[in-house]
Amino acid sequence: MSAVSSKRTMLVVDDEAAVQDVIARTFRKRGYEVLLASCGDEAMAMAREEKFDVYLLDIRMPGMDGLELLGEIRHLCPDAMAIILTAQDGEENNLKAKAIDLGAFAYLNKPCSLKDVEDTIERAYQQVPAVPSKRLIMLVDDEAVIREVASRGLTKRGYDVVTASCGEEAIECAKRREFDAYVLDIRMPRMNGLEVLRIIKSMYPDAIVIMLTAVIDSEMRTECTAIDLGAFAYLNKPCGANEIDDALKRAFASESNAWARV
Repeated sequence: MSAVSSKRTMLVVDDEAAVQDVIARTFRKRGYEVLLASCGDEAMAMAREEKFDVYLLDIRMPGMDGLELLGEIRHLCPDAMAIILTAQDGEENNLKAKAIDLGAFAYLNKPCSLKDVEDTIERAYQQVPAVPSKRLIMLVDDEAVIREVASRGLTKRGYDVVTASCGEEAIECAKRREFDAYVLDIRMPRMNGLEVLRIIKSMYPDAIVIMLTAVIDSEMRTECTAIDLGAFAYLNKPCGANEIDDALKRAFASESNAWARV
């Protein structure tokens, strides 16, 4: 079972290598896990694979600028905590207003001290929603790459993840213990995800189950079948750990609300 990482995670996006280096060295010394991107496209590729606690974005970059990147990140992760950096050029008031409208937590003018950045990040981090601790997830997919990437991403978000490569293996795992949630691929050889879903729900009627599948012609019928069998959500591939995490959080919140009404 994977260990849960307690490090704060930060994505720094700036096209100036010197700025990246100073920020990375400073915050790694303070215990942060810092990843770097030099442009918007690179940052988005990383954001699709991993959800960060804080995003530190420069506005002035070639290609996708910081405001456009902020919009894309907020679309991907509506609760993303983003801090904007920019040089003063006479447009800062207009840019600041746009950044705040897009959901930025704060807006800092360059040059700014590392203490200003740290204080702002500390304030931002205090507002990052906590990930459910020690939730045990079973991830079932016959594609090794998908299992590895999704498992790594969910582990970074604070989950313990057990993987299975087929339906039979998943059922054997489920017989040995009950999981907090099950993430099942539909298209698998021999026993498909719908069969696994049916058996798991017969064992644990209140089980939280998220279904994954590639888009196919019979998608709507398959989705209806999965929901009828008790699946909480149905996600189309390709989907990353962010989408799975969001679905799990909705499911756990729904579960908590149901208990509160009892």
